[in-house]
Amino acid sequence: MKIRNWLGLSLLLLLTPLSKAKLFNPNALGGWAISKELFMYIYNTVEHGKNILELGSGSATQELAQYFTMYSIEHNKIWLDKYETTYIFAPIKNYGSYRWFNTVFLNKLPKDYDLILIDGPPGPIGRYGFYHHLNLFNTNVTMIFDDVQRGAELRLLKDVARKLKKPYKIHYCKDGKRFGVINAISKDKKIAALLLS
Repeated sequence: MKIRNWLGLSLLLLLTPLSKAKLFNPNALGGWAISKELFMYIYNTVEHGKNILELGSGSATQELAQYFTMYSIEHNKIWLDKYETTYIFAPIKNYGSYRWFNTVFLNKLPKDYDLILIDGPPGPIGRYGFYHHLNLFNTNVTMIFDDVQRGAELRLLKDVARKLKKPYKIHYCKDGKRFGVINAISKDKKIAALLLS
């Protein structure tokens, strides 16, 4: 009896349009913010209550904060303290061949997080500094790269995947945006690799 009710509820949730499910404010997603598809990908693949570290914050931060504990690296003071997240202010620094967050300010990164969302700094500043400073981050978690329909962000995704020797997958959104995912290696796969070696 319980299984039948659970299956019925699951089917109802799957068939309910997102606007009726009220999972998020549709006006807060899309455009400059992450797409609705990316929000739903995170919503469906990350256990609710887990920690997300995002590079760049915006209106989607508040939507994600309803389900996850958010940590946001932000360079623009205008976006600080707007939403329910722990902000890490890091102004942009010129490193010569690229600009990115000033790493002096990244000493307060959380020690434990389950997902990294790379959605900043904005395109004109560039995100490639993430590649140059991978050592600051736990790269054993899932990483999502937003805006990979743009050449610079696609190159970042491919270069990080190559450096970490991990596969990536690109997801296409209805609004023309794309996001790339490098998945974490599950504990089961790590154990299997150890047993086979």
